[in-house]
Amino acid sequence: MTDQPDLWTRYPRRAGFKEGTTSRDAALRIERRGRAAALRAAVLGAFELGWSGTADELAYRLGESVLSIRPRVTELHKQGKLEPTGERHRNESGASAHCWRVTRRVG
Repeated sequence: MTDQPDLWTRYPRRAGFKEGTTSRDAALRIERRGRAAALRAAVLGAFELGWSGTADELAYRLGESVLSIRPRVTELHKQGKLEPTGERHRNESGASAHCWRVTRRVG
């Protein structure tokens, strides 16, 4: 048993992890420092200003690591705040990546 919060049950509102050692430690660390919340706000703010593109493109634009921005984009998508545009661009590794935008509200 641990006295640490179970962050996985609070995903996507908090950083998640896929395994219980280094991934979990990284999620705890970024949440404790408030960095994940600040990055989520910066990511959402950029999209709310009308910007669209891949997580990697946004990381470059914000001057942040793709390893910090990609998970924040995924969390915001899982929260229903971002959606794919249908367009794809190549990311740093050369793979095809979704372009994102603020979720359009229907109705």
